[in-house]
Amino acid sequence: MIKKKPLFVYITDTHLKKGNEELVLKIFQQVFEFCVDNSIDTILFGGDFFTSREAQPLDVLDTAKKIFEQAKEYNLVIEGIPGNHDKVSLSSDRSYLDIFNKEFNLSRTPTIKTIKGKKIGFLPYYKESELLSVIKIHDIEKTILTEPLDLLITHLAVTGVKNNDGTVVSNNIDSKLFSNAKKVFVGHYHN
Repeated sequence: MIKKKPLFVYITDTHLKKGNEELVLKIFQQVFEFCVDNSIDTILFGGDFFTSREAQPLDVLDTAKKIFEQAKEYNLVIEGIPGNHDKVSLSSDRSYLDIFNKEFNLSRTPTIKTIKGKKIGFLPYYKESELLSVIKIHDIEKTILTEPLDLLITHLAVTGVKNNDGTVVSNNIDSKLFSNAKKVFVGHYHN
């Protein structure tokens, strides 16, 4: 039996905040070591790097900087999207991750990239009621929702899914919307 070598590591919802800096640093350290041990050079991040939507304390920003510097020291690339906790406005493309754009290959708008021969869609968090109009604004409706993708990374509440508190999501984002992707990885859900 031939064992396939993983191309990527996927991580999401680290929720860096005041008081958990060491924990999140250790989590990323484990991810980096796993990547090195398994000859993986690309990490896919599914959103919610931070917790606070209002502001990031200096200690939190320093920890984020350390994480991205360590990734660079290990020759690792982090490709990802902002989640709802990474944004001040859920209707905006902007996020706290923008300040790390040299260290983090952030897809702050709906984007398709080919990485390691795989076509990957990156669909950041937007208010669900505005998602389809945002996709049209970025003029990629005919691609991110219809072009065959090997993988879609997103951070959306999808109708029918249970939230972390047990409530069931009901909105206009149906899983069938992403039927063009072979696999869909959704951040946002912690369990």
